[in-house]
Parts: sequence; structure tokens; C-alpha cells
Amino acid sequence: MFIPNTLHLETLYGSADLADQLRGNPRCDVAPDPTPLLFQQGRLTLFDRA
Repeated sequence: MFIPNTLHLETLYGSADLADQLRGNPRCDVAPDPTPLLFQQGRLTLFDRA
């Protein structure tokens, strides 16, 4: 992943281990449930695009 400018970063997907640290940051919102990583044809997709 390449993030050219973190000032404009709207969504960041982090690990479950990082979620506890992010919950302690008032500038971060952490989703209550994890997002599963899906792979289609060897490429990562965050959402099912069936």
C-alpha cells in the first residue's frame, strides 16, 4: 500500500492487535467487528464485489 499524504487519509485498516491501541486515541474510530480479508485471483479485496 502507498499512502502519498496521511493528512487526507480517511480510512485505515489495521490489525486486531493494533485496534486496542487505536481505541485509546480520541482521534480514531474503531469498528466493533473486524473486516475479513478476502482474496480473489491472488489480489486482496476488502469488500465482496460479486
